[in-house]
Amino acid sequence: MTIVYQDLPVFHGTGEILKDSKTDWRVLKLKTVAVSKSFDQPQKYWLGRSQRMFDCGSTLEFAVDPHGNKRLLRALFCRDRMCPSCQRRRSMAIFHQVKSVCLSAQKEHPTLKYLMLTLTVPNVSAERLPDEIKHMTASFKRLMERAEVKRGIKGFFRALEVTYNGDRDDYHPHFHILLAVPSNYFTKNYITQNRWLELWRESTRYPEITQVDIRVIKPNKKRENSTSIESAAAEVGKYATKPANYVCELPDGNFYAHAKAVKDLAMGIRHKRLIAFGGILKEHHKLLNLQDVESDSVDLVHVGEDDDAIEAVMVQIYRWNIGLRQYMN
Repeated sequence: MTIVYQDLPVFHGTGEILKDSKTDWRVLKLKTVAVSKSFDQPQKYWLGRSQRMFDCGSTLEFAVDPHGNKRLLRALFCRDRMCPSCQRRRSMAIFHQVKSVCLSAQKEHPTLKYLMLTLTVPNVSAERLPDEIKHMTASFKRLMERAEVKRGIKGFFRALEVTYNGDRDDYHPHFHILLAVPSNYFTKNYITQNRWLELWRESTRYPEITQVDIRVIKPNKKRENSTSIESAAAEVGKYATKPANYVCELPDGNFYAHAKAVKDLAMGIRHKRLIAFGGILKEHHKLLNLQDVESDSVDLVHVGEDDDAIEAVMVQIYRWNIGLRQYMN
């Protein structure tokens, strides 16, 4: 949904520094610049990604209400999977999609319950990472086709996450999975944690796997009016790679990205589906006609935050000032 604010005064050139209570755009931009520099190689492929990421979000246009609350109106995002700014916007889109899909499914199936399943495999080297992600995806498909799983699970949302271990210089790919189950799951088709472990071992053909995590999703006590669906969406609404894993802040306030880890992760997730809906959750994703968050043309401006619209009284335009390392009006 694109909101158009017409006939509002536009302010720019005032020298005001961008302040947004919901997003620290400055830190996101500094992290994005750091990752773009780690891509800065002579090879055309990496150089192109570096330049696009360096320019990502250089101009931000906001609708502003009388209280100073801002809603992003326009921005040019690079949509690179390793871009910290775009990762945050994709994660927000995923959160709102999962929430919307679950609410839609709940209307049709009011007694649905939600479980969080985390599936891991042993850490792998950078060279093995792409094939391991393929193997995990195939293994998950085998798991979902098991008769006892099909009986008890009505739908799922699956998200891949890959973390980097700097001490060992290897990678830990794992799945965060939201499972939608009927209310009688715990009495008729219950799968114990030990049985989930057995099933995952058999599906991956990795007998050395020692644990899986399965738990009921509950409201977040730290958030007012939190629901189990919002908690579920927050749990899985994370993107595949975490900048905190490979980007660190320097004493001068700039950020540095670990070039090897960035490129290893970039190649590891290249051409991979990182998220997927299944069962009744897939049906409701189609019913709601939601965009493909992984598409190269995904809208990262309107990601569903607070229904996008506010009672705006002005439009403010901020541009990134390289020398001051700030967004300036």
